[in-house]
Amino acid sequence: MKRVFKILKISIILSLIILLFTSTKRDERNFNISKGLTIYADLFREVNMFYVDDIKPTELIEKSIKNLLKELDPYTQYYNSKTKNELETLSTGKYAGIGCVIGKLDSVVAIMQVKENTPSQKAGVKAGDVILSVNDESVKGYSIKKVSKCLRGKSHTSIKLLLKRPGIAKPIIKEFRRENIQMPAIPYYGMIKGDIGYINFSKFTNKSANKMRTAILSLKRKGARGLVLDLRSNPGGLLYQAVNIANYFLSKGDTIVSTKGKFKAFNRALKAKKNPIAPRIPIVCLIGRHSASASEILAGSIQDYDRGVIIGQRSFGKGLVQTSRDLPYNAKLKITTAKYYTPSGRCVQALDYSHRNEDGSVGKVPDSLKTKFYTKNNRIVYDGGGIRPDIKTKLKRYSLLSESLIEKNTVFKFVNQYLISNNPTIDIKSFDSNDKIFSNFKDYLLKIKFKYNSDSETLLKQLEKYAKAEKSYTRISKEIAILKNKLSHSLSEDLLKNKQEVKRLLAMEFIQRSYFDRGIIQYSINNDSTINVAYKILKDKKKYNSILNK
Repeated sequence: MKRVFKILKISIILSLIILLFTSTKRDERNFNISKGLTIYADLFREVNMFYVDDIKPTELIEKSIKNLLKELDPYTQYYNSKTKNELETLSTGKYAGIGCVIGKLDSVVAIMQVKENTPSQKAGVKAGDVILSVNDESVKGYSIKKVSKCLRGKSHTSIKLLLKRPGIAKPIIKEFRRENIQMPAIPYYGMIKGDIGYINFSKFTNKSANKMRTAILSLKRKGARGLVLDLRSNPGGLLYQAVNIANYFLSKGDTIVSTKGKFKAFNRALKAKKNPIAPRIPIVCLIGRHSASASEILAGSIQDYDRGVIIGQRSFGKGLVQTSRDLPYNAKLKITTAKYYTPSGRCVQALDYSHRNEDGSVGKVPDSLKTKFYTKNNRIVYDGGGIRPDIKTKLKRYSLLSESLIEKNTVFKFVNQYLISNNPTIDIKSFDSNDKIFSNFKDYLLKIKFKYNSDSETLLKQLEKYAKAEKSYTRISKEIAILKNKLSHSLSEDLLKNKQEVKRLLAMEFIQRSYFDRGIIQYSINNDSTINVAYKILKDKKKYNSILNK
């Protein structure tokens, strides 16, 4: 009995020591935080009072907040009372404005795209219109960000635009009202090549699951016997929306994602709560480098349960969960509170923000530290680097000519000029076979003396510059001349060599003017090699099943 009391006494003493140590460590931490904040407040007061020039207190404080958060990860962000609407836009996909995309066109800001069923479209604003003023305030010399701020405002407020339209001598005035603009979570869905359904899914906002349900049920009614779910440009969004959408394909009770954080409140397993609406339809999920966060939760759960085939490139690798916290004075903090794990137990986070390099940069999780996990059918999958596709496809790269045409907005400018005196018939399926427009574009490029340099030519120019600076040019001038001659290219020859690619750029610009984003997606489906791979796999049941049962 004495021995028992002695052991009990020792246990109590050890517990008290541990409690005291923990309490001391916690108190020391709290003291250091309090000490630091006191020093910061006094320092700021001294700077405000005695610095030789007047300071801008609000700007300085916000800069210090942003610099503090930079030490964490890029997803932990501060929003003041003026910018908190940006956070709402991220979660809802909604903002108050006029519904267009603006950009720099040479030295001016112009309308680059008009979105469908928005105030801009209804008011007759067109792509190519140069913005001269907003509500009688000249925007000459304004940045894109500053013009965008002028265009946005509260819903139902009036806006007046003074625009310079190609082909019209006098500026035109458009007066209308701003509205709440809802960016579509699913810009397009439909059937491709008979009985295969296709859903282009762009973002996980607060209504995404409802939109996805509508799309799936609609495609099933149309006779879809396979489904292509395109997440290649989906950066993520709300976690619970990913869970709800995964539930459409996975069985009730299946764990879709688990989260683990510092506090127990953030440690939870999110399961499918309902019976699926599409439990057996074969699925191909397309992912790419820009598929992140909630997209990876959806693709990861489909892969881990062997519910569908994943095709494309490795996804972005964001395995972090953010939570919105209220701050004083109507400000907000979006903070990383947990990591998420797919059903097999893997975290797809690719960058290690907790261990920074000496220069402040962060590195990727090395292959040597990546761990094997297993799907329901015992296929091997890995953590630490995004979702790896079951079938990898090559990322399409434009030719140097096409990249230069895009970078310089040359196709956009040509279409603006062409539409002044022409009214072409736009057919999504056959427009890129229009040789007349291609011929006109070729003449346009020759007329404006369009020039571009290859990477090799650019490097050769740099070599020539350095050689002259180092006074060695005379010695190698003959060799440089020979290289110049060999690297020179003919615009006509390059256009002929890349004819089909250039025709597709022209087609997309014309189609966007008439059919908006949904038209671009419809057109792209017919020319997308990855979608073609997905279609073939869904039509070949033997191949589809063999991939999921390796």
